[in-house]
Order: sequence, then C-alpha cells, then structure tokens
Amino acid sequence: MERKCPFSPVGTRIQTEHVPLHVNTGKVISIDYSETITSEAIEWVIKLDSQRLPPEGFAHFQEWLNLSSAHMDAFKKAATAWGELDGLADAPMLT
Repeated sequence: MERKCPFSPVGTRIQTEHVPLHVNTGKVISIDYSETITSEAIEWVIKLDSQRLPPEGFAHFQEWLNLSSAHMDAFKKAATAWGELDGLADAPMLT
C-alpha cells in the first residue's frame, strides 16, 4: 500500500509496511507501523543534527536503522526533508 508522505516534497509516496500480529483469539490482524517508523526517523534526524548524541546513542541509531529497509527509507526521506528546510530560513517571505 502506498501513501503520500506528509513531510516529503509534493508527489513523494512511501511504501507502507503492515506487520501481522497474532493474538490469543487465533485471529491475525494487520498493524500499520509506517507512521511510527516515520516519526522515529524524524526524531533520529533531529537528534543527529543537534550533534548532542552520545556515542551509545549513535549505536542505538545504527541498530534502529538496521531493523528493516523501511527504517532506512524513512530516515533518508526525513533527512532529505530536513535538509530542504535549511533553505527556508532565507526564503523572501520570511525575511
């Protein structure tokens, strides 16, 4: 399933990830973790950009990043969007 990414350039779409969850009822339900992964990716970009992440924090980031390709994709999109925001401070409408 594809959805529009709220913080990416217009038209950018992300692949959402559904993970089956087994519960005691014997039924399988599907939970969409893409919003959680996106939120976590944004948090990591902010933490890394602040340059106040302790060495063990970077190890946690590497672990998170290696959990799945969805984490890497979300981080790349968040980092790109974050970088594009740097130019907004100089936008004519804000000066």
